[in-house]
Amino acid sequence: MRNYSSGYTVQIDSTDKQEHRIRLITQLENCTNHIRSLQERLRSDITKLKPIELERLLDDYRAEQIRYDNLSRELDGHNTAAKTAAAKERWRKQNRDRRKKLHY
Repeated sequence: MRNYSSGYTVQIDSTDKQEHRIRLITQLENCTNHIRSLQERLRSDITKLKPIELERLLDDYRAEQIRYDNLSRELDGHNTAAKTAAAKERWRKQNRDRRKKLHY
């Protein structure tokens, strides 16, 4: 099996939600800094780069953007617990109401 260590992986060794949330925030900040450095490099050195180097740099930039999106989605999942609980309660109420109706 291949090892994709530079890609996006979910780490579930954390037992504490707050600790996991802090880790996500740290990873998101690191990702943001890396995206900024790639943007600066693209803006300043674009005419000096060889086509293969430019392509590699654009691939790195796109991969980092995907990583950022995945991390932000996972972090949003930790921030929206109240919305999830409200949605579950709404579904339970709808199911109770449906059971009460007479079906012919």
